[in-house]
Amino acid sequence: MSFMSSLSRLHRFPFALACSVLLGTGLSVSADIVVNTSTELAEAPVGHAIEVRGVARPDDIPYSSYVAAMRAFDQYHHYAPSAPLLFSARTHDGKLDGLRVSITGEQVWIPVPIDARGQFSLPMRQDALDDKAVVLSNVRDGQVNWASVIRTPGLPEGSLRLGDLRLGCRVDYALERQQTSLWVATLLRVVGGCNSDGRMTRALKRPGMHVKLSYQDREEILPDRYYVSHHTAWTMPLTDGDWPDDTLIQFIEPDSNFVLDKACADQLQRESQKPYSHGSSTYSENDCVWHPGDD
Repeated sequence: MSFMSSLSRLHRFPFALACSVLLGTGLSVSADIVVNTSTELAEAPVGHAIEVRGVARPDDIPYSSYVAAMRAFDQYHHYAPSAPLLFSARTHDGKLDGLRVSITGEQVWIPVPIDARGQFSLPMRQDALDDKAVVLSNVRDGQVNWASVIRTPGLPEGSLRLGDLRLGCRVDYALERQQTSLWVATLLRVVGGCNSDGRMTRALKRPGMHVKLSYQDREEILPDRYYVSHHTAWTMPLTDGDWPDDTLIQFIEPDSNFVLDKACADQLQRESQKPYSHGSSTYSENDCVWHPGDD
C-alpha cells in the first residue's frame, strides 16, 4: 500500500476527481479538502433557499480557499493559456434545477450565476475575504460534488489536454493546502505536490479503459503499469518532460475480455449511492476509485 493524498475530484475538487499522490510507503491516506469552518445556510432541498446565519455546514468552503486557487491559476496559467478557470457543482441525480450558489458571510452576500451545466466562476472580492465568507449551495450536505474545471476550448469531445491537467493540479493543490489538516499539509509539502516524482492518478470514466497520448506524429497507449486500483484509475505523466503541454489525451473503451471483479464492482456501486464525502479519509491502493461525473 502507499501514502495516497487526494488532490481533486476532488473528490471535492479535482481537477482529478480521484487524483492522488502515491508514494512507496506502508499505508495510504486520502486528503480531500477539509471544510467545516464557516457559517450560513441551513439544509434545504434544491429550489428552497433558506438563510440562517451562524450555522456551520461540512459542505461550506471558505472563500479564501477559492482565492488561493485563483491566485495559483494566475501564477501557472502558462500551462493552459486559453483555458478559463471555472468551478462546477454536480448532484447525484444530475438535476440542477433550482440549484443556487452564493458567497456568504456575516456582512456580504454575493449570488453566483450558474450555467446549465452547473459551472460558475467566482469574483475576487476583498470584502468577502475580510468577512471570512464561505461558498455554499442551497442543497443539503453530501449531495453536491464540487470540482474545478480547467479545459482548453476546442478539444475533441471526451478528450483532455496534458497542460490543463498540470494547471488543474496546481489549482487543486492550492485549495488542498488551505483546507487540509496540519499533518496532511506537511505531507503535501514533503512530497512536493505537482512537481514531485510521486504518481498522480485520476479516476477513469469507466473501469478498464486505456489512455492514449498523442502529440504531432507521436502516439503512445499507456502500458499496464500506469493503471492502478483494479484498473479504475490511471497515472498521469504530469512531470514527464517528453510530453509537452499540448499533448492530447484520449480514452479507449475497455477490451472485450476485461472483467471488473465483483468486490470492486460492489464497492463502486456503494460509492455511487453514498453522499459525497469532503473530509479526510483513508483508503488503500487496492480500493477501487469511483468516478463521480463527466470530465
